[in-house]
Amino acid sequence: MRYLRPTMWFTIFCCVSTGLVTFCFLNRVNKRTVDLAVHAAVHEVKKELHERHVTVMAQVTAKERELTKLRERLKLHEAVPAPNAPGPRRALKVGTPVPPEKPGKKKPKEGYELFEMSRPFTETAYNEMLRATDVVKIEPAGL
Repeated sequence: MRYLRPTMWFTIFCCVSTGLVTFCFLNRVNKRTVDLAVHAAVHEVKKELHERHVTVMAQVTAKERELTKLRERLKLHEAVPAPNAPGPRRALKVGTPVPPEKPGKKKPKEGYELFEMSRPFTETAYNEMLRATDVVKIEPAGL
């Protein structure tokens, strides 16, 4: 039985070394597979980002062309005199009355006046609005 001992140790050593080699081989293959998968995913994302960049740059270029055309039109519009442009106005002397404006012509309004309400929203306006509709105003019991 003594002669079986070295054979037994040799067999154990061969099994352990074979297992270790197999583990290292599979580990390396797995790492390589993961590296390839990550590389492919990164390449795909870069490709998608490049396509988006090209699309956005095309849109920006189109908007720039449109803006250039509008600027050229504006220059042409400013160069053409208005058909009802008044002539040069004379300066008024001190003490002369200001000529009255035509009654049909309105003064230009400031920007905020355009949004001004024609009638403030008061309680009477609210009650009139309720009378015009079929909505019923419910008062709280405590008031």
